[in-house]
Amino acid sequence: MRQIGIYWIQKRVEELNLLAERLIRMARFRNLLIHQYGDIDDRKVYEIICSSLNDLDLYLTELATLLKAL
Repeated sequence: MRQIGIYWIQKRVEELNLLAERLIRMARFRNLLIHQYGDIDDRKVYEIICSSLNDLDLYLTELATLLKAL
């Protein structure tokens, strides 16, 4: 039973690390939008909007879970 718990924790840490990496890329892209707006590819913006906004929902869910635990 302990092995299952350890596996679950490792899997959860991996998932959160992947989410953190995606959020970092999103922040970098936001900086690009703000500081180099003229160089932005509208297709890339559309692609990111369609594929990455769920990451914000995941982040907010994780944050709410953490705050409830405090």
